[in-house]
Amino acid sequence: MLYNPNSELTPCMAKPLFGSVRYNSSIPAEARFTQIFGDFCMPESVFYLVKCNSGTNEKSTPTLLTDDEANFDIRPLPYGGEGFELVVDAGEQGLWILDFAAPLQAYFEEGVYANAERYPFNCLNVPGVELITPEGGFLQPKGEFEVLEFATKSDKVERLSINFKLKNSNGECLEGAFRYKSKVPFDLENPYTSDEE
Repeated sequence: MLYNPNSELTPCMAKPLFGSVRYNSSIPAEARFTQIFGDFCMPESVFYLVKCNSGTNEKSTPTLLTDDEANFDIRPLPYGGEGFELVVDAGEQGLWILDFAAPLQAYFEEGVYANAERYPFNCLNVPGVELITPEGGFLQPKGEFEVLEFATKSDKVERLSINFKLKNSNGECLEGAFRYKSKVPFDLENPYTSDEE
């Protein structure tokens, strides 16, 4: 798909291929893409990650793990509770498993879940979170996540949009954006965009 500034954008007929080139430039890789296309043809199912250091606030380049809906599996939490386990098969980048749980005896719904602790060991009134990377568990994860969109039908998830920011006991930090059949936009430079930061 080629962009012609003099033509009108029409609905996508197939998955487009986007790219950018930078040479000694401070312009973020996504800037022109966002300005030209907005949310036009943005994939509805994506999983992005940004690695960061909680001490220095240094961040890596955003990594798209997958935008193939077939690579997403949303399951009930393995140890009970309100929430979901997200299993993402990122091909060569391995299998990622994320658990997001509401506080015990609370409903899982849209909103910000702050001060999350490791699921399923989270305290009674505290949300839970767990992250298993291809290298293994993310040691004692803590952080927060924001459910931006959540819709079910007959107990099956139809749409889900979550931004999250987690850190572990080693000071490693991960920010991410998860979208499943969702048109909620995301910022690739700062996937986690909660006002609670």
